[in-house]
Amino acid sequence: MSVQEHTLKIRVFGIGGQGIRFSLKTLGYAATIEGKYASTYSSYGAEVRGGPVLGDIVISEEDIVNPYFKHPNVAYIIHSKSNFSNINLKHVNICIADNTLRQILPATGNRIFLPILENAYDVGGLQYSSIIAISTLCVVGVVSKDSLLSSLKSLGKLDEGNIMAIERGIQMSMEHNIRELWKY
Repeated sequence: MSVQEHTLKIRVFGIGGQGIRFSLKTLGYAATIEGKYASTYSSYGAEVRGGPVLGDIVISEEDIVNPYFKHPNVAYIIHSKSNFSNINLKHVNICIADNTLRQILPATGNRIFLPILENAYDVGGLQYSSIIAISTLCVVGVVSKDSLLSSLKSLGKLDEGNIMAIERGIQMSMEHNIRELWKY
């Protein structure tokens, strides 16, 4: 198997305040806990809260030679104000988006619409939306729930809200048959 087959390239689109950078850091730590390699990158505007945020993570079973990529395997689009227009969704194996984007995103390809923002507000606010979104990766076996929780503990962020966000993300993913829809 080539290194490419062992590498997952994820891009997350959202807005400042959704915890994009934090969730990618958490996911990266979780991957390394499991003996994988991970590298993250994010960009955001000067306004930060409420402005577009883009975050990338590469997770691999092999050394990561180049953490930058043009086309992700997986895209998460969590908010309509995120700047996701610069991605060609034809190159994305799977796109997981919030339900509110159903009318905005083209209905082509492998799209999964989930109530990410609704669940985030139920948990305690917008800041939990990214943790809820990345928790879908537990259901498809990219990382385990225990690794995500250990990562949060290492970061000093193992609190009730983040624990609920992970549980809500996993529950939401199972209710929407993510495992069956996952085509990575």
